[in-house]
Amino acid sequence: DYRLDVCNRRFLEIYGFEQGEIVPGMTVEEMQDVRADRGYRIYSQDGEKIVTVFKTVRAANGEIPQSEVDLEKDIVINGRIIRVTRTPRQGGGWVVMHADITERRRALMSLELREREVTEQNRRFKDLVEGSPYGMSMYDGDSRLVVCNQRSEEHTSELQSHSFISYA
Repeated sequence: DYRLDVCNRRFLEIYGFEQGEIVPGMTVEEMQDVRADRGYRIYSQDGEKIVTVFKTVRAANGEIPQSEVDLEKDIVINGRIIRVTRTPRQGGGWVVMHADITERRRALMSLELREREVTEQNRRFKDLVEGSPYGMSMYDGDSRLVVCNQRSEEHTSELQSHSFISYA
């Protein structure tokens, strides 16, 4: 019999449960019923019921058959991304942590989008500079060369190969 030992207020908040809806002592099946009443998916992503996952680990004497048990996954509930992490306990049972990672994921997606934009902007700048028929170079505040196109290199080489000063 798989029963809930403990759950905290944050768990209830993440899933929008009312106080008393999910309580210690409930079976996994009872919790699934409450979740199903809310319209939440009650199966793991590969379609196995969570009880089947528990039984698989118990039958393996606590050894985790990685091909059969997903210890960490992200699920979407009410437009929020919830990371569910399961850790088997010595002697049976699980510690399951639920964390709302929506804002973290949005920040990561925003950062990735910005990186793609900067990469594209750099590509366009490089294409502009390299495609110019004029010699172009840019120096930083310490007079170090930062950017130089092929035409500028050719022009600099030509100047260096000619002697403008005659010593007579």
